[in-house]
Amino acid sequence: MTRIVTSLLMGAASLALITAPGLSQDLSADHFARLSAEVFSAQSQTVLVAAHRAAHKDAPENSILAIEHAIALGVDIVELDVKVTCDGVPVLMHDETVDATTNGSGRIEDMTFAQVRALRLKARKGDDPDIPLTDHRVPSLQEALRVAKGRIFVDLDLKTSRMAAVVNTVNAVEFGPQALWFDSDWDNFNLALSQGEATFLMPRARNLEDVRAICARFPQAIAIHIDPSFYTVEVVNTIRGCDARIWINALGDVDAAIAAGHGAEALNPLLIGGANIIQTDEPAAVLAYLRQINRHW
Repeated sequence: MTRIVTSLLMGAASLALITAPGLSQDLSADHFARLSAEVFSAQSQTVLVAAHRAAHKDAPENSILAIEHAIALGVDIVELDVKVTCDGVPVLMHDETVDATTNGSGRIEDMTFAQVRALRLKARKGDDPDIPLTDHRVPSLQEALRVAKGRIFVDLDLKTSRMAAVVNTVNAVEFGPQALWFDSDWDNFNLALSQGEATFLMPRARNLEDVRAICARFPQAIAIHIDPSFYTVEVVNTIRGCDARIWINALGDVDAAIAAGHGAEALNPLLIGGANIIQTDEPAAVLAYLRQINRHW
């Protein structure tokens, strides 16, 4: 892993200069270099922020615009949901169907990429016919990774078992060192792991026994996803013992409290336990609070 991290740091400046127009060149290079070091510093007191379905408060979820918003905010990781069309193209989509997020209908995995591409994304998710349409389209995974390369890490939330198409796309973009592969079906990781050492996992655990099994089976796990239901000292110490970061969600009630202006009260219980990656639908507010308490730069 040391060689991969060193390579990321050495390449950060050149990647950021190419892919981050609109930012000062020195700032973008420095930011990505620091981010790369932090992601692999499992014991760091810095709390990384992951934007759920990218920063979608002001953009369609899983859209290129939402990724750009996350980058502009200074978010560390974007969570992107990956499905594969019937003709083998990985795309960004959370739901089984396109109904709630586009002006189309039907199962996305029964559609060709051309059919998906013809659709327009809604300004926000929902079934209300009055939700306005945007000019944004469902992105391919390749497009999304090209936007993110050298700028932000990506949590690939695998909503598919068609792993070959996803792995091929990640390899084509040479994105491996910036990808965190996430799934609760650990067998889905096998093909990704066969591609080489620049493969970093974030398995989902359901209990302490899962955490122990992940630590034993996956030395490539740089983060382990846990839930508040088993957020215990023993779980935290076990994850720290296998040199991985601790990922926990603020989604739902915690995010609702953050949106209502109660960030400190909502986030402190997550932070006190030891989690050092927080996934949220409120990345701007979470970042602001973490910076206020000197837990983010």
